[in-house]
Amino acid sequence: MKSLHLKEITIPSSVTAISNNTFYGCRGLTSVTIGDSVTSIGDEAFYSCINLTSVTIGSGLRYIYSKAFAYCSSLTDVYCYATKVPSTESDAFNESYPEYVTLHVPAEAINIYKTTAPWNSFGNIVAIIVE
Repeated sequence: MKSLHLKEITIPSSVTAISNNTFYGCRGLTSVTIGDSVTSIGDEAFYSCINLTSVTIGSGLRYIYSKAFAYCSSLTDVYCYATKVPSTESDAFNESYPEYVTLHVPAEAINIYKTTAPWNSFGNIVAIIVE
């Protein structure tokens, strides 16, 4: 089991990919901010981070792999600043109950998110203004 003390993390601009299982089981993690330089999030990267409530994803993300955010059962908000909808495995948010999560996306891309799986499984999809 990973550290119970890690509460919040910001992935720095020097990182371009989050590897498989990087934060797997980090039960103390409540918030993660993924910088614009990150282009992919690996398999089960945040799997079973059961206290994770908020995820902010930068504009550079292109791909989310299998079960990257699976079993993050406390998730309430996902902010995704990518105007091009990231390719995302259908099970990326498995058992994280996206139907109860608010997805915040750029206003100009909101209709694409609303029609693209698995993003369209989020219960509430709202526009954010990107300046």
